[in-house]
Amino acid sequence: LPLPSKLRTRGDIAEQDVAMAKHRLRETRLRVTADVRRAFWNYYLAVRSIEVTKENQRLLRQFKQTAQAKYKAGTASQEDVLRAATELSNLQNKLSTLNRRKQTATAMLNRLMNRPVTQSLHKPKLIEFERISLQSERLLRQAASNNPEIARVRERIEKFGRTR
Repeated sequence: LPLPSKLRTRGDIAEQDVAMAKHRLRETRLRVTADVRRAFWNYYLAVRSIEVTKENQRLLRQFKQTAQAKYKAGTASQEDVLRAATELSNLQNKLSTLNRRKQTATAMLNRLMNRPVTQSLHKPKLIEFERISLQSERLLRQAASNNPEIARVRERIEKFGRTR
């Protein structure tokens, strides 16, 4: 039978192994939460950008029609019509890029929710943002004290010290 002091040391080491596992679990939860938030905001930004780009296209088409009418009437130059056509083409390219970003964000969110990556998502509601004030020193202190990776390293150091 091992000596009681050895048993106590082994018990302490086992407790520190459990503490390190808890820190790894907390770290994983934080990472998944961050991934979900990042994917959601990418999705939100893509959806809202697509809406704005489509509205810009609608306005630009109106401008192009007006410029064409003025050109036919002889009160405007053909340059305005060509510029509007070029901008419409640029917006169409931008819209294609935004649709790809939306697909990527949708796939990421679906993957994180363990759903088929091609499954569609609901259009996100418009979010009202409020101004907040942040104090960098306080945030850095909180990050250092709440970081599970740092806590896990502290536990490993203690475990190493007890095994010696």
